[in-house]
Amino acid sequence: MFLQKIYEAQKCDDELLAKWAQSELTSDSGFHIGPDDSLLFRDRTCVPKNAQLIRGILHKAHSGSLSVHPRICQQVKAEHQVPSGLLQPVMIPEWKYDWVTIDFVSGLPLSLRKKDVIWVIVDRLTK
Repeated sequence: MFLQKIYEAQKCDDELLAKWAQSELTSDSGFHIGPDDSLLFRDRTCVPKNAQLIRGILHKAHSGSLSVHPRICQQVKAEHQVPSGLLQPVMIPEWKYDWVTIDFVSGLPLSLRKKDVIWVIVDRLTK
């Protein structure tokens, strides 16, 4: 029943109607018409820009029985934390390269030169 509302709203959204027409002309765009006469993008239902419908989807996702964290999104987590202490001043180095941090970022996609790691050096004074 909820999906039926989405399908009906698709037919009133000008942007989705344009994608609908495009999907009938070419299959290269990723958009296609589903078996239930709905517009899909890569096998996912296209949701029109309808504020009431989007609110309904978010409400269903957050309060449904299959939600990962039901009914806790509205709680303000800041109230449940221990108050932090006084702010501590940050030491400012007197000369560049006085305070340096070094790290490696790995697991990146291979570059043209077959590299997948970046060496990161941060100088606290010059950033």
